[in-house]
Amino acid sequence: VRRAGGHARWVRDADTGNSDHREFQLEGLPAAKLGQPDNPCRHEPCDRPSLLEPGTFPLVRRAVERLLRAL
Repeated sequence: VRRAGGHARWVRDADTGNSDHREFQLEGLPAAKLGQPDNPCRHEPCDRPSLLEPGTFPLVRRAVERLLRAL
């Protein structure tokens, strides 16, 4: 992610099953969840498109492209 121009931190999944990445991991497949774990509105009624940070979309795309090329 740094090479794509950003930063990331690893956060252990809470085993809540709130995303499909958990199911991939349970089957032994590589998976990751990109998001804002500290956002109190994430997946809540107060969540709104206006809370998204448009500048992060190109960063995530670059990071995923680099990861896929490395595989």
